[in-house]
Amino acid sequence: MQINTKGGSFNILFVVACFFSEFLGAALLMLVLLAVLDKKNGPPPPGLIPLVIFILVIGLGACLGMNTSFGVNPVSTSRSYISPILNIPTTVACEIKARDLGPRLALSMLGYSPSVVWNYRSQFWLWTAIIGPILGCLCGGALYDTFIYTGDDSIFSTT
Repeated sequence: MQINTKGGSFNILFVVACFFSEFLGAALLMLVLLAVLDKKNGPPPPGLIPLVIFILVIGLGACLGMNTSFGVNPVSTSRSYISPILNIPTTVACEIKARDLGPRLALSMLGYSPSVVWNYRSQFWLWTAIIGPILGCLCGGALYDTFIYTGDDSIFSTT
């Protein structure tokens, strides 16, 4: 989808594509983190765990970062509420996820239109920044527990 503004045009992704980008990134992050931190799984030596996590985050950012402003970690950026208010392109107006809901609540209490604060691009902020990573981490944890984990306290596998 292409959006035309006064400063030119830029391409944006549909909400569904951004949701699955966040979902996939969070699922891969959770799956690899659980595999690396599991003592029974043959983890890397203790001094190399930060390097593995660094390579994982850099790889996810390089592969999935352009779609949703590098939204694969818990405190990353997402499209902001401020974009329709100040007429700033969506790719420029980014906020930290943890700081996104508070300003939305404040703007609602100050009397801004609900269509500006809550319904911007079909709740892009909710599906991409909050629900996508939560569901992705749950799915990544379930995949790890089902196919890789060998402990006795697994809720899926009985090995």
